[in-house]
Amino acid sequence: MKKHFKIILLLIILCVCTDIKTLTGQGIINIEVGENIKEVNLSDIIESIEIIPLETSDEVLLGEIYALSYDEEKYFVQNANNLLIYVFDKKGKFERQLTRKGNGPGEIQFPESYTLDKINKEVWLSNNNTFLRYDYQGTYLGKRDYSLAFKSFCIDKNKNIYFYTGKNDNHHIQDGFLTGDLTLLTPDNKKRTWFKSKLVGYYKTGESIRSYPSSHPFSIQKDNSITFSYTFNDTIYSIKDNSLIEPKYCIHLGEKKISSNALNDMPGKDLKAYFQENTNTKWNINNVFENQQYLYFTYLKGFKSSYVVLYNKETKEISNMSLKDDLLGSEWLAIADCTASSFIGYIPAYQIKINEKILSFISQEQLAQLKESTADDNPILFKLTFKKRIQ
Repeated sequence: MKKHFKIILLLIILCVCTDIKTLTGQGIINIEVGENIKEVNLSDIIESIEIIPLETSDEVLLGEIYALSYDEEKYFVQNANNLLIYVFDKKGKFERQLTRKGNGPGEIQFPESYTLDKINKEVWLSNNNTFLRYDYQGTYLGKRDYSLAFKSFCIDKNKNIYFYTGKNDNHHIQDGFLTGDLTLLTPDNKKRTWFKSKLVGYYKTGESIRSYPSSHPFSIQKDNSITFSYTFNDTIYSIKDNSLIEPKYCIHLGEKKISSNALNDMPGKDLKAYFQENTNTKWNINNVFENQQYLYFTYLKGFKSSYVVLYNKETKEISNMSLKDDLLGSEWLAIADCTASSFIGYIPAYQIKINEKILSFISQEQLAQLKESTADDNPILFKLTFKKRIQ
């Protein structure tokens, strides 16, 4: 017991982070973001970029992209208009709509959130209190029931479902099980939860909640571990086999920040008022993506300014950036998924403002194709690789 206590104490001393609630921990990586923010052009930090215009036809007219995933050289696009999933090949050619709305076998009435089970090559799409399962070709495989309100979810190799439940503590279910930010549902329907704040039990049924959810809480790694993060916390975790959760990265945003404990326990209405007054305070580590080369995340200053951090896992270099897209002209680099070496995102066709610099990365033929896009076309996808060293 004494030895275990010393390990916990040492970890807390080495990394003054909050919410380290499952400590098995070895080798937490401290990332000192600091105060020095560089203004950086996208063209200066990427090794390559591939542009993928999504096919536009009467059969597939998308609105905004609600969510995007990539696997097996296929892009799975969730259309914001109807929340259905559309599958495109690696060149952006439309292959199929995964399912349709309706009451028939395999059809869906109320689609909302989806994820890819990349191990078993399945798509899971939520429908009220049921997940409908499909293979990548659209064949209906069956359903899985659940009873939780959540923001996002992912599936591990053992068919455990991890829900990002956020500040919705699920008191409305009235089963006595109040959830923290992360909740597990096992294949035999046992539940477990982590990271409860003082707000658990604070809200009442029917009361509106001002929420600031994580945009991308789960990032599955090559070894099948899951990188997990949640809003208002400065620790990024790794979910291992047997539901073992280890602190992996500790993010230090510098002096002008608010305690993560204070953020986590602050009602949304109070939080909004705080940041309207304290416009230079750094907070909200979000949009966390991890591949073999980089850890990528964003953070805010107040409500107005957003910044990108890249941590090179090999060289340990930290790039703290105000990032400008000087190639496609996007207002915000909308990263949505990553592969072992690349990051994948999208831009609405009406936002495209092509800079001739892009010819350093794509051919004249590809540029001509890109220039043919109209504002009414389907969104443009991109797949980029960052340089191994960013100066």
